Order: sequence, then structure tokens, then C-alpha cells
Amino acid sequence: MFNEMQPAYTVRADGKLFLNMAGVNTLARYEKALKSKQVLDISRAGAILARLFMRHHWIDCLTLSLSATPARNYQGTYFRSVTYEVSALHAVPQQALPLDLFPTGNFDVVVAENFIYEELIDDNYDLYRGLARQDLNGYASAAVTLERDAIAPLLQQRPIDGYLAAIAWGFAS
Repeated sequence: MFNEMQPAYTVRADGKLFLNMAGVNTLARYEKALKSKQVLDISRAGAILARLFMRHHWIDCLTLSLSATPARNYQGTYFRSVTYEVSALHAVPQQALPLDLFPTGNFDVVVAENFIYEELIDDNYDLYRGLARQDLNGYASAAVTLERDAIAPLLQQRPIDGYLAAIAWGFAS
């Protein structure tokens, strides 16, 4: 028996598919929720990256590149494998460097990039979700250049709004 309160596609007498009003309303709510979730993903990525600059006053700018490819585990299940790279990392001029990371007091870009890579390793999927725009196959890549100056006013505030950081860096509008 057909229940008009249940979202459903039905087949009309002429063979055409028809979405009932409950289904139309469900899709509208889903689209609204999906847009809100996308804003949250962008906000989370912005907050993760702002936290990086907040914790490490010596970082001036860096480029973060992310990509995803399909991968298969030993059970044959496919999943999205996210890879990322930190490059073009520069230290703030005249900023004291942490001696535990730079024992000589001199900036070493390889050490710095490896350090930042490790800092972001647990967040790479969240960064991907917030930064990359999916292609038709569900995979995408992204590269963003992050400069301290772009979020300098936000770094003076607590809490730091991740979405405002994303806007300042240009990966949200």
C-alpha cells in the first residue's frame, strides 16, 4: 500500500517515475544539510591550518598539496587514499626558531617540511575534505598556499574561526 508520508519514487500508469512530495521535501532537507556539512568541512580545514600557524610562530608560509586515489585493502575493499605534500615552506624572518627542531639555530627547509608533514598526518583526510573539490569520479586534488599575513588578525583572537581563516586564505568564499 502506498504511503504519501513516506518519501518514495512511484511509477505512474504511463511508466514515468514520480517523486512524491515527501521525497521532494527529503531531497530539499538533504541538499541543505549537505551544504552545511561542506561549510563545516571547510571550517575544520581552516581551523586545523590556523592551529598550525598559532602553535608555530616561526612559520611564515607554505604550500600544501593534497590528492586522493582509489586504493584497495587486503580484503578487496576500495577506499580513498589521501596523500599530501608540504613544500615552499619559509620561516618568519628574524623569528627565533625552536632549538629542539633547529639545534644550530639555522632554518632547515627539509627538517621544517618533514616536521609539518608529521604535524598534519592525522588530519590529512579532514584537510582533503575541506580543500579538495570532487571531480566526477569522486577524486580530486588541491594545492593551497598559506601565508601568515593572510590570517594575522585572526591569530590575535581566541577562538580562531576556521571558516574565516579559509576565507582569508582563499579556499572559501
